[in-house]
Amino acid sequence: MKKLYLLFFVSVFFQLSLKAQNYWQQKVDYKIEVSLDDVNHFLKGTIEIDYTNNSPNALSYIYFHLWPNAYKDNNTEFAKQQILLGRTDFYFAKEADRGFIDNFNFLVDGKQGKFLYNEDTIDIGRLMLDKPLQPNQSIKITTPFRVKIPKTFSRLGHDGQQYQISQWFPKPAVYDKNGWNQMPYLDQGEFYSEYGSFDVKITLPKNYVVGATGELQNADEKIFMDTLAARTATYDGFVFDKNFPKSNDTTKTLHYIANNVHDFAWFADKRYVALKGNVTLESGRMVNTWLLFTPRGGRYWKNALPYINHAVEYYSKWIGEYPYNNVTAVEGKLEAGGGMEYPMVTVIGKVQSSSMLETVIVHEVGHNWFQGILGSNERMHPWMDEGINSYYENRYTKEIAAAQKPSVKKSKGVSFSIGDVKDKNGNSLTYLGYAFSAWKNEDQPCELPSVEYTPINYFGDVYAKTPLVFNYFANTIGQQTFDSIMHLYFAQFKFKHPQPDDIKNVFNQNTKQNIDWFWNDAINSTKKFDLRLKNINRTIEKIGNAEFLKVTVKNESNVRTPYSISALRNDSIIATINYGGFLGEMDVLFPSGNYTKLVIDANHDIPELNRLNNTSKINGSFRKTEPLKLGGLGILKLPNRNQIAFAPTVGFNNYNGLMPGLVITNPFLPGNKWSYQLLPLIGLKKASLAFTGKITRNWNIENSFINNIKAGVGANAFDMNFGTEKKYVRLRPFVDFSIKNPHPSNGVKQKISVESFIIRTGDANQFTIENFSKQATVKHFVATYSYSDDNKISPQKFNIQAQNFNNNYKFTTWFETGLMYKKNKYFKARGFAGLVSNAKTGIGYHLQLTGFNGFEDYLYNNMYLGRNESDGILSKQLYIQEGGFRQRLWHQDYKEYSNLFLSSLNFTFDLPTKLPLALYADVGMYSLKQPFKNVSDKIQYDGGIIVRITENFQINLPLFASNDFKENTKTVYGSKSKWHQYTNRITFIFNINEMNPVSMAQNFKVN
Repeated sequence: MKKLYLLFFVSVFFQLSLKAQNYWQQKVDYKIEVSLDDVNHFLKGTIEIDYTNNSPNALSYIYFHLWPNAYKDNNTEFAKQQILLGRTDFYFAKEADRGFIDNFNFLVDGKQGKFLYNEDTIDIGRLMLDKPLQPNQSIKITTPFRVKIPKTFSRLGHDGQQYQISQWFPKPAVYDKNGWNQMPYLDQGEFYSEYGSFDVKITLPKNYVVGATGELQNADEKIFMDTLAARTATYDGFVFDKNFPKSNDTTKTLHYIANNVHDFAWFADKRYVALKGNVTLESGRMVNTWLLFTPRGGRYWKNALPYINHAVEYYSKWIGEYPYNNVTAVEGKLEAGGGMEYPMVTVIGKVQSSSMLETVIVHEVGHNWFQGILGSNERMHPWMDEGINSYYENRYTKEIAAAQKPSVKKSKGVSFSIGDVKDKNGNSLTYLGYAFSAWKNEDQPCELPSVEYTPINYFGDVYAKTPLVFNYFANTIGQQTFDSIMHLYFAQFKFKHPQPDDIKNVFNQNTKQNIDWFWNDAINSTKKFDLRLKNINRTIEKIGNAEFLKVTVKNESNVRTPYSISALRNDSIIATINYGGFLGEMDVLFPSGNYTKLVIDANHDIPELNRLNNTSKINGSFRKTEPLKLGGLGILKLPNRNQIAFAPTVGFNNYNGLMPGLVITNPFLPGNKWSYQLLPLIGLKKASLAFTGKITRNWNIENSFINNIKAGVGANAFDMNFGTEKKYVRLRPFVDFSIKNPHPSNGVKQKISVESFIIRTGDANQFTIENFSKQATVKHFVATYSYSDDNKISPQKFNIQAQNFNNNYKFTTWFETGLMYKKNKYFKARGFAGLVSNAKTGIGYHLQLTGFNGFEDYLYNNMYLGRNESDGILSKQLYIQEGGFRQRLWHQDYKEYSNLFLSSLNFTFDLPTKLPLALYADVGMYSLKQPFKNVSDKIQYDGGIIVRITENFQINLPLFASNDFKENTKTVYGSKSKWHQYTNRITFIFNINEMNPVSMAQNFKVN
């Protein structure tokens, strides 16, 4: 038997040796000498690269990353991504604030090299070799270079004379088993570089303080830094002068050496102060820790040494020992997140609290393991870096920070609590980040290239879902087992380039359980976890002397989800049993005992969207109904409580008057299968009742071109004043089909809506619920296709609609396009065309040239302050619909209506001033047929000035119009002064529809 064991281990060792022999990676060693010109913001230097080809292939060229060129113009991939992310600072940047890298003269082993820029992007190029570089051979590449340091738009940059110098030198791309990994610089999506050594000399004015990758070699500078740290430690307070001291006329040259790193970054500011600490690791080796910050951040940074010390200590314990002698955190300017990591040094952006600083320092220092030491390709597999690192950041928060802060003093001022919305592992924002998109079925798999994520999903799925499922995974296989396997992974792949299959194989080979569900479903899909405790059979089953309850569990998802069942008494966990994954429905046995209820996943390890079906009482009625919680208006729902939230509100219109009332809703974030928002109101003007609300059912559709279906009904009831009618009541049943976007990062959304309108107007006393549909004066059917592209520079919208109204058919289409010509200043064009099938007259049967006032809102879609006013300021409220003119022809003059065909173009131009002013112009053509024989095809136009208080509140001041507008004004207001005639042509847009806070929160976007 011993011989068999020996044979087995020899076989395994042999296979592992073969695998090790198959793995290879290139080696790149650098010598860089660079000087800083802090007047003109330039770097000038030389670089010497020893490139060793450890691959089995001969190389005819070497790809180089020239990432400072990302800041050169608006044609780079970085510039294009900024627009997709909704950022316009770089697009409209001055030439003096942009950056580049140039002045190359590549020599290969002393001979002139040929360098070619990529045709599609200037921040990538190829160095052509005069003869192929054979396996196991090396070459020496040298070149001078110059970098124009941009203003800080992302990572590399300067803020005055504070410098963030990263991704700054010509760097060979990674060549691995997948070939060349050349990639443009991007903001969303980080990096992948070859390991080697760095020998870097930096020359700059003597009074700069510098934090950098590597070990400082200058004895005098070490003394200076130690003295600065000792002096800073004595400060009771910090006095900040935002002005930069004058640079010394003399310079210093700092020398740094770093081994086994894949990048080199440095940060410099003449105002920096410093703190120095140290950490002794379990091996006995000591690591120096440094903080560099300006006095402005001193109130938070002065207490931050424990944050960086604990990060090094606990990451070393949980994953593997930190291999370098120094680690530094630097306060700096950053426009690409809260912090950014580089080997041995990290930059931290502006923070608002000590707890925020602790979180960011821990996260960024943690990147020394993921992706500093375990050098995965973050551009292609961001979960292997950001996701796993976020798991350890959350673990730190749960295990370390919480233990060190048993009580938190409540801050004064306005605040809100998210209650139990967090999972019980302390990851409230993490859970919400994932669930926000997942509830709408707009989430994406964890395993995607970074460029394919929407901004909200880059956080929600990489930074949020990945740590949630890793936490679940660790609890499933056992924390101790998880930690031991991560140590194996670290030991095998430190200073290498692990791929997803590598970490997967390490876990698969060292775990007895079947964990395919984790890789296939948790990481590589958007399948949702959902287990339901369906039933508890209270008949006791005996096995020997033991007594058991039979529990029926249903897996509502398509994931073989391992799970636990816990017994609770008085909300305290008495016992927990773990069960393996399954599909469908199954019965399991749970020991009988003295407890009140059973709960699936009582500790909230599984990132379920719906936890309301996880609990069942042992006895009593309504055993599977969670307790009802009543409270003030809540945005965030509790995962294991039925909630009704309410809050006072107030509305107004001219007929109900001031309307106090209540908002009654179930909390709507991150999402619900059923949702409702009900607003009962009391009109004080006539002691009348008013109401608006909506009830919706949500279905997510997997593996279909339809992403999501929402069905529901909306209802409105308000007073009005139109002839003898006193009130309108509208019911709107609807179904919305969201179309799946195969490339969601492009921001395109498409939807098909089918809705019906049942509207009753008249005396409220005559309404009866049972006969409401028969009494309705309007029954309308509408089908709409809508398209939108929220590109910040050139947004696009498109809509096609068909309506049926008492055998009358109306077909309309409109588009809107825009161009931002200056920051937040647009030129926009809108086009409309419509056709009606009958020559009937009356509201709804015709097409309208102008925007809708309350009279013409025949579907009662819009909220008006004075729906049926024909004079006075409230009669001037418009919504841009159909022809979209901002001036009006009053009193139903048929010169603005068409019962056949209408088309129009609308233009707006934001004036390039600080004042919120824009110009508008409209032109339209329409046709009429009988009974209006005296009216032929007509062309109308108008124009004027928009005072844009907000996008939803605008005042339209007319300047010119076609003759029919002028004649109409004389006819209607001829008895009044010219000024009075003019003011009566003024209209305003007050888009109350878009000011619903519930809809605004549900449609929240990250830019």
